[in-house]
Amino acid sequence: SGGGGGGSSSSSTVQDTMYHNANQMTHILKRIIEENLNGNSSCVYFHPAMAETVCLYWRQVSPMHCPVKTLDILQHVRSIVQDEDIPYNNIISILAKCRNRHAALAVEGILWKMIELQQQPQHMNHNHADIVTYNSAISSWMHIAKSEKDAGQRAVAILNRLRDDTTTIFVKPNILSFSMALTALLRAEGCRAALQAEDLLQEFLSFYRHENGDWTTSSSSPVENFRDGSALQQQEHIQRMFDNVLEALCQRAEVDPEAAERAVRMLRYMESATHDLFGEMVIVDCNTYNMVLCALAKQPSTSSISTMQDIMSDMNHSYESCRNDKAIVNTQTYNTLIKAHVKNGDNKSAQATLYKMLQLYDRGNDHVRPDSLSWNLVIEAHAESAHEKAAHNISIILDKMHDFGKKHPDVQPDKVTMSSVLKILVRKASNGKKHAGKQAVQILDRMIEAHQKGNRLMKPDRVIFSSVINCIAKCGGKDAGSVAIRILNRMQNMYKDGDLDLRPDTVTINTTLSALANTETREAARRSEHLLEAMITGNDPIMAPNVKSYTLVISAWAKSGAKESVEKIEKLLLDMEKVDDEAKPNTVTYSTVLNAFAKSADPSSYDRAMRVLQRMESGAIDVIPNSYCYASVMECISKSSDKESICLKTITLLQRLIQQNKKLGVCRDSYTVVFNTAIKAIERSSQEKKDQVAIQILTLMKEANEKGVIIATPNVRTYNSVIRACAFTKGSNSDKEAAFETAMNALRDIRSSKDLSPDLFTYPAIFRAGEELLTFTDVNLERFRVLFQMACEDGLVDALLLKNMVNFLPNTFLHSLLGTEKEPSEVRLNDLPSAWRRNIYKGQSLGRKSRRSNHVDER
Repeated sequence: SGGGGGGSSSSSTVQDTMYHNANQMTHILKRIIEENLNGNSSCVYFHPAMAETVCLYWRQVSPMHCPVKTLDILQHVRSIVQDEDIPYNNIISILAKCRNRHAALAVEGILWKMIELQQQPQHMNHNHADIVTYNSAISSWMHIAKSEKDAGQRAVAILNRLRDDTTTIFVKPNILSFSMALTALLRAEGCRAALQAEDLLQEFLSFYRHENGDWTTSSSSPVENFRDGSALQQQEHIQRMFDNVLEALCQRAEVDPEAAERAVRMLRYMESATHDLFGEMVIVDCNTYNMVLCALAKQPSTSSISTMQDIMSDMNHSYESCRNDKAIVNTQTYNTLIKAHVKNGDNKSAQATLYKMLQLYDRGNDHVRPDSLSWNLVIEAHAESAHEKAAHNISIILDKMHDFGKKHPDVQPDKVTMSSVLKILVRKASNGKKHAGKQAVQILDRMIEAHQKGNRLMKPDRVIFSSVINCIAKCGGKDAGSVAIRILNRMQNMYKDGDLDLRPDTVTINTTLSALANTETREAARRSEHLLEAMITGNDPIMAPNVKSYTLVISAWAKSGAKESVEKIEKLLLDMEKVDDEAKPNTVTYSTVLNAFAKSADPSSYDRAMRVLQRMESGAIDVIPNSYCYASVMECISKSSDKESICLKTITLLQRLIQQNKKLGVCRDSYTVVFNTAIKAIERSSQEKKDQVAIQILTLMKEANEKGVIIATPNVRTYNSVIRACAFTKGSNSDKEAAFETAMNALRDIRSSKDLSPDLFTYPAIFRAGEELLTFTDVNLERFRVLFQMACEDGLVDALLLKNMVNFLPNTFLHSLLGTEKEPSEVRLNDLPSAWRRNIYKGQSLGRKSRRSNHVDER
């Protein structure tokens, strides 16, 4: 090769030359074989070693081509040489070092051929498969096991053949045989083969106990019978087998409890028997113990934690009694126990374990000094907890960590610590704690300041910034949007100054948009729109807008109360419908848009909502309207200023809903809320015979539900809406009498149902119906008495019902109903029998806000 070319070109030329030479050598060898086959052996000498030399050269030139070339050469050699004269052992040794699947298969095939030859009576012993041959075959699979799924099982199969074949009387497996087969198994299948690997290790121990006698009583260790390799190599192989199996069992324990149990049994075996068997060949040190503890920690339970504590106690005893100076309980040991407590949901014990580490360290035990992980595990556990004192506990631990860090600078609150604190603040913000956002900003300021002073562990990343903005968004309020924008701008400025980890992405900006939406002002909606435009025009895939981005801006306009909000929302939706990527509107988007129209006081809301619904029903867009979409359109109808058209629009929309579901043929949503909203709309309409239209809707609802066209099971709200609609029926006395009877039938249906029961809205509604529809005749007063008795029987006499009754019923009649000498207007719930009010605080199904709970059932 000339000297002027580049290195790559020169190397390629040399390789080509070597490949050419190998082909030439192969050609010459085949020519020699051919001459010998033709009877010219006296002129052209051939020896099997020549074939071996060519095969070796092929391995040096091209390990990938070597197997094919070697098998081809062997086929030619067999034409003039007996199998027993072919150096198969050397050929296997050559191929085993090629380290590819073709070579491993070739080695395996040659080995089976050798074993077959050994079974023949005329076979000569000088060419039998020895231990090196078997181990070479096992190693050929071991070296490629990471890329070949069946390599482990094939290696084990070769080992089993070596152990079980009665023809191999001169060859028995050694430590290396078992070690390589086990390694191949774990490399190929990982922790999935952990149990099989542990079985194989037990077979290794059992096999040599059988071959060499009882090791516990024998005067010599079995390793003394191994003639392959130095004592150091033997120690490495044995230690590696135990460590590899334990590590695999530890990983497997995540999904299989048996793996943890086996790891414990294996540890106990190593403690009690291995020292006698192998002397110092196997070391049971703190790493071994920690691996077993890790396996137990992955299957947390009271019993597994108890086992962990027993093991730690044994470690302490072995170390203190000088039986095993390597069985040191250290920081990692305690951290593993803390993890187990945390996974088991026992944060109190996790915290107690941390405090125990502190006590032991204060007493002089340097091995158990808490590190950052120790503190962070407990802090994160409290951050994930919904316990009311979680924030308080975190505050206490942070103070202790800060004090500890003054003496130990390597243990300081870091990014992990602050992430845990931010989690608890986000949860507090979600629960209405408005100060949480301010605290999150203070934490961010503290992290940035600490990082600027040289604490690299406190460097905030994109996730930290997003968590702070999320906390602000959850708090809401008039300043939420402005604060979120300031944080986002700060992040962008730090990115521009060279902090590449702080490049804002779509998630970060969407969180900012959420904060702007929760600000609920026109200015915040306008800023969210500008931010969305920046995402669109930026042409940056990292911060490209998605469907959530648009939906949040729509939500911002919906909450803004601005006059132009419905126009902005409809335009945004139309823009989304034109794109064909991740920003395409989905069901959530359409539900948000229609709900915004429903909440708006804009006169055009109904027309806009109908345009959207028509596009969805027609199939022009790939989103099917769900129950929330129809309920929002129904609410638009209900709020319409054209009260005369409400009734017709309501019935028409319900019929469209039913036809749409008939066309689709599949109904998964419950449309009960749509029919309930429809009946409420009738109550607000100018229709005089409201009772008749309400019953018409109820009947339509029941029929469609019974036929399976839609899912729309009437609930107590349905019947309450019917009663209220009846209450506002206009017309003659007979019309009103009929309406009241319709309301009473609705009440009877509720009380007689197996699935329904009256709630806190039912009796105020029926009494209101009586107030509006009945005159104060003796007959009608008896009707009110019966109604009140029903309310008492149901335990639903509450303050609102009493107030409504006092407002329109005669005092003398009320005295007889309530059975008290007090003036009816002065009667309080505690003055009445407790049975009458026993169900007014029974939870969310009863409706109005309970004095004993902050829960409000939505109506």
